[in-house]
Amino acid sequence: MANHKKIKESRNAERGSYKKRYKIVKELRIWLCALLAVCVGLSVYTVFFSDDGKNDLNKNVALYNDDYEVDAMMLSYLFYSEFYAMVEDENFYTQEGYGTYGLDPSLPLKDQKYTELRSFFDELMNTASAGALTTLQYYDMAMQNGLTLGEKEQKAIDDEIADLKARAKKEDMDLDEFLDYRYGPGMTEADVRRTLEFYNLAMKQYDEAMEGAFECTDEEIADYYTEHYDDYISANIMRYQLKAEYDEDGEITEECKQKAEAFAACETVEEFLALVKKDRLEGGEDEETTEEFLQECVITATPEDYKDDMADWMFASDRKKGDSKIFYLEDYVAVFKMMRPAGKYMYSSINCRIIYVSGVHYPNAEATKKAAEDILALAKQTPTEEEFEKLVHEYSNDPQSVSYGGMCEGVVPSDLNYRCEEWVFASGREVGDIGMVELYGDYYIIYLTGFGDACWKTVAERDLIDEQVTAFQETMENFTEVEQNADVINELIPDDLATDHKSGLGTSVWTIVLVVFTVLTAAATVWSFVDTARLKKKYDYNF
Repeated sequence: MANHKKIKESRNAERGSYKKRYKIVKELRIWLCALLAVCVGLSVYTVFFSDDGKNDLNKNVALYNDDYEVDAMMLSYLFYSEFYAMVEDENFYTQEGYGTYGLDPSLPLKDQKYTELRSFFDELMNTASAGALTTLQYYDMAMQNGLTLGEKEQKAIDDEIADLKARAKKEDMDLDEFLDYRYGPGMTEADVRRTLEFYNLAMKQYDEAMEGAFECTDEEIADYYTEHYDDYISANIMRYQLKAEYDEDGEITEECKQKAEAFAACETVEEFLALVKKDRLEGGEDEETTEEFLQECVITATPEDYKDDMADWMFASDRKKGDSKIFYLEDYVAVFKMMRPAGKYMYSSINCRIIYVSGVHYPNAEATKKAAEDILALAKQTPTEEEFEKLVHEYSNDPQSVSYGGMCEGVVPSDLNYRCEEWVFASGREVGDIGMVELYGDYYIIYLTGFGDACWKTVAERDLIDEQVTAFQETMENFTEVEQNADVINELIPDDLATDHKSGLGTSVWTIVLVVFTVLTAAATVWSFVDTARLKKKYDYNF
């Protein structure tokens, strides 16, 4: 009897414990159902209706004036169009530019320093936004002038859209998905088309504004040269300063005079620089510093660079190539050797093609020289401009000049380094001449293709046109004032679209966390239903 009573009390206690658990789980189930409903609603909205921040780009203005604006979506497309064109160029990592400055397209741009104070994103976006600003100015002018897109511009837009579709197909994406991941979150074909319409109309206005805008008559060029003659006086010289040494009577020592006269007697640049190097090394300077110093011994001088007596000698009307002069001053002795005297450049400017053989591309000086000599021999085998241009594309180490076949047109004194200048302006030079010069371990193989206008006319025309361009740019800047929204540019436009990062459905951290939390909540809710049903059935509670 006592045992039966104990068993009954034990069962009642157990039932009381499970009754309490049942109530707790049932109440928890109600809360879980409510939480699950909220999570499911948020998940559905995020995945199917929310842009995950995408519409922020076309809802926010990046650049604007009184009448028109460029939203962040348009600027993002313009920015990444330029960015991909740059990083996908085959010469990105070899030619002078961002690739050689350490830019890694596979990493977010804001994480990479261009300078101590600026990231690569800051640098590249500054360039892109400046271009967009100018484009907006021309767009405004086009609208005021009543310009519209013609067949040519519409075809250019359609061709670019077709190219984007082909690229998307290659990536096994539809167009909008491809644009979203490559140019900016939420980017669509409609966004690209309106951006291209904006850009092409602006460029149409630019072309019309430029047509015939910067042309000069021969009389205008001659008048400009005469008016600015002092700006064009320059001479190529070799120079060196020796420490002045005095005897007991306060006179310059004979040894010092002989050393200075040895410099003045040098016939070639090589002789002169060899003496400079010898003198500096004997004076205790190190090899590396001396090599850098040698490049400062051959310069283009203007009257403003020197004192009156030195300038008077350099720019005297009877000055000839090879003339030399020693100036004995209080603390030093200055030696000058004339390479190219100043004067009105009556001789013709030069057109030529150049193959650049850089020493950094070869293991040593001997290998560099051998490579240059081999290329020179190939050039002389078939001495035509067409064949020389092919050699430029195949062998030149200057990717920028390779793009236009190594062509240098309208070359005047000071356009090229002094060794190339000596060769192209040598007396008796003829079309078809081929030669090679060396400077600081690099080699230049030159093909003379023809002669242009007189040098004085070429330089004056350049500067006159530059003045006209500057005046036009100032007019454009005053035509319409454009404001920038820095917060939109720096915070909304993504910096990591080249990192194989996709901003499409369900890829944001928020979306992933929300979906995972919803799944866990659903699992907990199912458990609560199962557990309450099990308790109710097992203990037959009817509450």
